[in-house]
Amino acid sequence: RSRRTRMASRPKRGAVGRWIRLTAVRSPVLRSLCLLFMAIDANSGAATSPKLARVGTRPGHSLFPSKPRLYPAPAHPPPAQNRPKAFDISAPWIESTPEIPLVNGRTAERLIAMLHTEHMAGYATQRKAVAGRYAVLQAALLAKQGQGEGLACAQQIAQEVHWLYHYTDWFDLAVVRLGDLNASVREGGQQAWAGVQQQDGLWGPCFSPGSQFFHLRLSYSMDGIQVAFSRNATLEHPLTALANASSPVRDPEAAVAWINHLYTSDIASDGVDRRSELNSAVSFVALAAFWYRGAFGKLTTGWTVDEAYATAVAHALDGLQSPSTGYYGARYVVPPSLPLAHDVGGERVVGTADLSITFHITRYRTNGGDHPPKYVGPTASWTLASVEEPYPYGLELTRAQNGTFVDGFDNHNDYDAATLLGIGWDELASPDQASGRSLLAQMQSWALGSASMERRGNTTELVCAGDDSIGDCYYFGVAFFDSIGFFRTSPPFWSNTTYFGAHAICCGLREAFESLHVDSGIGVTVGPRLDADCPAPSCG
Repeated sequence: RSRRTRMASRPKRGAVGRWIRLTAVRSPVLRSLCLLFMAIDANSGAATSPKLARVGTRPGHSLFPSKPRLYPAPAHPPPAQNRPKAFDISAPWIESTPEIPLVNGRTAERLIAMLHTEHMAGYATQRKAVAGRYAVLQAALLAKQGQGEGLACAQQIAQEVHWLYHYTDWFDLAVVRLGDLNASVREGGQQAWAGVQQQDGLWGPCFSPGSQFFHLRLSYSMDGIQVAFSRNATLEHPLTALANASSPVRDPEAAVAWINHLYTSDIASDGVDRRSELNSAVSFVALAAFWYRGAFGKLTTGWTVDEAYATAVAHALDGLQSPSTGYYGARYVVPPSLPLAHDVGGERVVGTADLSITFHITRYRTNGGDHPPKYVGPTASWTLASVEEPYPYGLELTRAQNGTFVDGFDNHNDYDAATLLGIGWDELASPDQASGRSLLAQMQSWALGSASMERRGNTTELVCAGDDSIGDCYYFGVAFFDSIGFFRTSPPFWSNTTYFGAHAICCGLREAFESLHVDSGIGVTVGPRLDADCPAPSCG
C-alpha cells in the first residue's frame, strides 16, 4: 500500500534545534524531546509546502522500518534511592491462589509503571511528551470528524500512536507516527480508500507493517467484518491474511498459543505491556469462534472457523478465567530486581481483573449460544464491586459522601459494565440487584445530561472526546442505551418503568448521526441500530 511521505525536502533548523540534537546524543530524555520537536517542526509547513508528496500509488513504498527502532535498555539500573524499597501488593488482594495472585486495579497501575521504568530510565517523561502532542492532534481529528470528514487513515494512525505510548516504550517510532498523524489530519477529507477491505482480506492500510502491529489491523478489521455480516453481505476479498502460515489465528492451535503468549507480559525485559494485544486477540477470536462462526462458514471467506476451533478456544479461555470474580485479565512478571513485600511464588507472576477483556469474551460467548460463558453471577457482582477501580479494571467512578457517583461516567465503559450486569442479572443476590439498579439509574442520568449529549431543536448530538472516533462515539452511546433497554417500550431488566421521551431522543440521534456521513468502522452499524430502535417513518 502506498503511504504519504511527510516532506519531500526537510526544512532547515535553527541553532536551538541543533543544540537540542547535540545534547540529545548524551541524554535519552532530551533525545525523545528532540524527536518530538523535530516532528512538529518538520510538519509545520506540511499544509502549504508544494513539495509535500500527495498520497500516491507506489506499490511497496513504506515510510516505516520492518521493525520498530527501539531505545536501548539503560546500561545501569536507576540509583538505589530512586527505586522502591519494597512493592507491597498484599492489601487488598482480590484473589490468591498458589499459582496466580490477583491484584486490584490501583496496585496494577503502580506495578506497570514501575516495570516500564525498570526497562527504560526516563520512561514517564518521554511518555508525557508524546501524550501531550497526541492529545492536541486527537482533538483536531475529532473536530474535523465532527464536521463530516471521515479521516479513516488519520484515525488508524491515531490508534497506533495511542497504543505505542500507552503500552510500549517505542517513543522514537511514536514521534515518527505523530508526524504522520499531523500530516493526515491536515490533509483532511473522507479518506474513504483507507476504510475499505484490502486485498489481503483485512482492513487498516494506514497501520505500520509488521507482526508487531498485526493486532491493530485485526482489531480494526473486526469492525469491518461485523459491518459486513450485519448486512448479510459477502466480503469483497477472502481473508487470506488470517489463513496464511504466518497468521497467529490460522488454526485453533495457533490461536490458543497466541493467546497464552499474550496473557503474560514481561515489561522489565522487553518494554511491552501486552494487555492491549491480548484484548484484540481474544476479542477477535471469540467473535469469530462463538458469535460469527456460522457466518464465516457460509460466506466462503478463505478462513475456516469450525466447532473444533470454538471448542479449543473455549477450553483455553476457561482456564484463564478467575472463578471468584468471573473476570479475565493480563498477567505480569515481577523481576527479582523489584523487591516485593509479599511472596507471590517462585514464578513471580501477578494477575489482574480487566473489564474490557471480560466484556468482549462474555458478550461474544453469550451471543454465540453453544459455548456460554461461565461464572456470570460472580462477573456481575465484581462489576459492581470494582466500579471505583481505574480503567481498564473498573469504571473509575468517584463516590460522593452520600454514596452516589459524581464523576467518571463514560458511555463506552458504561456500555461494557451494563452488558455484564444484564448477562448475570438473574444470578445476583437481592442486595446486589439493588446496587445495580442504583448504578444503572445514575449511568442513564449521566448519559442524558449535558456532559454526554446536547439537544438542539429536534437534533440530539453526542458529546465526543477522548480516544474514540466520532463514529465510535455514537456507536457506544447508542449501544449503551440499547444495553439498558432505554428505547424499549416495555420496562428493561433492571427497572419497572420506561423513560418518557426516549423515542424523541432516539429520533434526535438519528438526525445528528446522519449528518456526520460515517462510512467506516463500527460506527457504520449505528444506522441499523437506530432503525430498529426508532424507524425513520416513526420520527416524522
